[in-house]
Parts: sequence; structure tokens; C-alpha cells
Amino acid sequence: MAAKKTKTRKKKKDEWVHVKLNAPVSKRKNILTAAISVVELMKRQDRIRDIRTEKHKEMENYRAIMKEFHHMLGQLGLKDVKLKKVRDSSKSDAPVKVRKKVVAKPVVKKGSALDTQLDALRRKLQTM
Repeated sequence: MAAKKTKTRKKKKDEWVHVKLNAPVSKRKNILTAAISVVELMKRQDRIRDIRTEKHKEMENYRAIMKEFHHMLGQLGLKDVKLKKVRDSSKSDAPVKVRKKVVAKPVVKKGSALDTQLDALRRKLQTM
């Protein structure tokens, strides 16, 4: 028996569907506010990711310093020496000079894609 040929319909990639909405302005405002909140959450997630990577770098630095410290104690023969807690300097009467530690400031990305999207969405929301 011969195989039956079926007609296949070719689908267009860009098919448009038009729908009538009641109160479209309020629905657009709701969509824009939801989009704004999503972009703000994405920005927050990026900041958290940056903080997390910085934390991991600092922990690795701390571990390397502590390893070197313990190695030096071993060289001095002070492995079994227990370290005492230092008195809190705020309670002492003598003024203590405090050195300021230079901290590298995180690089702020000016004009990031999320900021531009957020600004565009807020402008659209204000014009409605």
C-alpha cells in the first residue's frame, strides 16, 4: 500500500495576534511596575554576587596570612603557646593610635545595562 501524504502547513516565525483588553492602561502600568521590581531584584542579585566573590577573596587572603602566621610560630618553637585575648582598647585610659586600613573600593559600573533598563521603564511608567 502506498503511504498517504499529509500536507504540512508552514508556520511563519513572526505571527501577530491582536487581543482587545479592557482598561489597557492599568494593565500596562501593572506590567511596568512588575518589570521594574524584577530589574531591581536583578540589580540586588548582582550586588550580592559581587559581595560574595569579594568575601571569598578576603577569606583566601585571611587563610594565607594565618598559614604564614602558624608557620612562623612553628619556626620560633611557639607552637604550643596559647594566645591571650587582648584587652579592648576602648576601655583603657591611654590613648592608642589607630592606623587606618586602606580598603579598595569596589568598582561601580556606571551606565550598566540594568540601570538603563530600569530608567527606561520608570520613564515609561511616568508618562502613562
